Amino acid sequence: MVTPAADGSLLLPVGHYVAGQGQEHWVRIGARTTRIRDDETANVWWLAHGLTDQATPWTAQAVREHAGLPADRFAEAMAELRAAGLLCEVDPADDVAAERFARRHRLHPLQPGLGAHPQLPGWYAIGLPDLPAAVVVPPFAFEVWQWAPALDSLWHACEAVAVLEDEAADPDDPAAADDAEPLSVLTDLLYCLHPLLAGHAAYLDERIGDPV
Repeated sequence: MVTPAADGSLLLPVGHYVAGQGQEHWVRIGARTTRIRDDETANVWWLAHGLTDQATPWTAQAVREHAGLPADRFAEAMAELRAAGLLCEVDPADDVAAERFARRHRLHPLQPGLGAHPQLPGWYAIGLPDLPAAVVVPPFAFEVWQWAPALDSLWHACEAVAVLEDEAADPDDPAAADDAEPLSVLTDLLYCLHPLLAGHAAYLDERIGDPV
């Protein structure tokens, strides 16, 4: 599990990689395909997915440290990717910005769920059968990951999971109602997105239709 940072927005990639030829790369966002013009810029987009062994929030600064590019070239790549809609930054501590991001994006699973992890009670595995799990996540993240493809936005997936948590909560537990809020689910989920993305268990996409 990633330890939340005191400040700093998370850097998140949007889109599903399609193909590359020479220096050029193509990523699908929604119904359109977007071109990335060179390997350096494509590498920044890939690095934004995170690392499978990371233990700190994945920010633009973390990506810059791993990209190995001069500051001006990194800034140029970031600007190109942002302009194309291939990168987003969201601060989990900013409720308004986090909800806006979730209303505008979806989460698409890329691998099957394997259910409860046999060696890690209370955690759930995602990956291919008969192979080591691609990623292991807590129950709420697994639920959002499962619901996400059936709903038109990440926000609505968090709402669905909040309802499930509310139904399963102990009515005598005064903290249960707070835990069942969609925004609480979303805040926790944002810190679980990079493990899902880095493990190729899911990708982020634009939502279907206009944000509501």
